[in-house]
Amino acid sequence: MPDEKVAARLAVLAAGVPSLAVGADAVTVDRGDLLAVMRFLKEDPECAFDYLTDLTATDYTDHFTVVYHLVSFVHGHQLTVRCDIPRDDPQIPTVMDIWGGADFQEREVFDLLGVVFTGRENSRILLHEGFKGHPLRKDFEWVGGRES
Repeated sequence: MPDEKVAARLAVLAAGVPSLAVGADAVTVDRGDLLAVMRFLKEDPECAFDYLTDLTATDYTDHFTVVYHLVSFVHGHQLTVRCDIPRDDPQIPTVMDIWGGADFQEREVFDLLGVVFTGRENSRILLHEGFKGHPLRKDFEWVGGRES
């Protein structure tokens, strides 16, 4: 559960953002509401999540979950935000305009899982530009590489 102050602020925000759900270990939100929620979390003085420590994603075969770990240095609290996106349309808005440190992390998720971050150029960061596919996807097939 988020810190009491953060939970109270999220309750106020949830009144205007129906997709926002506060769980025991994370906050979940639809991708259409993601930017509004993330801006609120950074700009609201009682939340003040001024640092994105980590941005990653998980392949659940039928969908992807993009996960953001946030920290407020001002208040000393932490929060995890999750956003599920469909496998057949793996797009989500970039948070680079909110936290510039998202740049390389979004590129890594794009490179390894094929999640497209809209509003920015998506380019590989670990693999060469000619590499075919995204090796952390569960349906990725290694040609002449991985043993069964």
